[in-house]
Amino acid sequence: MALYEYLGCLFFLVGINCSQNDASVAALGLFIAATLTGRLSGGHFNMAVTLAVYVVEGKWKQNFRVALAIVFIDILGAFSAMVVSIGLLGTENTFTLVPPKEFANKSFQYLLYLGLVEAFFTMILVSTVLFVKYRQVSATTDGMLSNLTVAIAVFVCVRMAGPLSGAGLNPTIAIAIITTDSASYSIDNSSSNNGHIIFLFSYIIGPLVGGLAAAGLLRLSQKITIEGEEDDDVSYIETAGRDRNQTIQEDGGLAFDEERNARGLTIQLDATSGDKKNSLIRKRTGLERKKAHDYMA
Repeated sequence: MALYEYLGCLFFLVGINCSQNDASVAALGLFIAATLTGRLSGGHFNMAVTLAVYVVEGKWKQNFRVALAIVFIDILGAFSAMVVSIGLLGTENTFTLVPPKEFANKSFQYLLYLGLVEAFFTMILVSTVLFVKYRQVSATTDGMLSNLTVAIAVFVCVRMAGPLSGAGLNPTIAIAIITTDSASYSIDNSSSNNGHIIFLFSYIIGPLVGGLAAAGLLRLSQKITIEGEEDDDVSYIETAGRDRNQTIQEDGGLAFDEERNARGLTIQLDATSGDKKNSLIRKRTGLERKKAHDYMA
């Protein structure tokens, strides 16, 4: 599992560096990485996704070490991707994660604004991941379609957040890009990729807050879905009971009574037909054959 998570994150970030965080390349790169490695490793590639899944699962002690391991592996893969990208492109040509207005405003108010932008669009992205991951609220069970849905979300969020914040949306990648650029700048002062380390806090905290918000939204949706399913089940039982009663009368000519107890709908059949007709009833209605005296106290 660890190897595939590592390779998927490496491939994803190399694509971002080679394309200067082009939205279409980032989306397709994530689609390929998730398709190749997702079934084996989970395909997080993002600390905000890992945090959101950890919160949704709610197994705090049991999953704590697993979550930390995934975070560590993704960070290792991200730094490895930076090494590969620098080898391919050179220090000056890798993607520099900075907001568009970094030279004009480095005030606390702007850093707060930057974090809020990152949190909002990360919430949308991570919500998409969670809603296709958990089948209870997912619109599809097809793995390829789920990966494509997440890729579309990446494309949209990067295009929308790019002009506002630079579209980090991923603390794992932000840590690797900004610290690597800062290290390169400290070694070679002529490098223009000085990393702007002051923005790292916003690029980490903002997406993590967005991941927590996405987890809360999923938990709320699961609760609503469960309550809705319970109401639908009660309605279905009542409707199905009436429909099946009519079907039994038409097909078998059987007399019956309905009783509601604590466990739902109980149907009593007057055993006036043979085993062949009872078999037909079970096949057509899904009802279990019971004799009248079986229900008597």
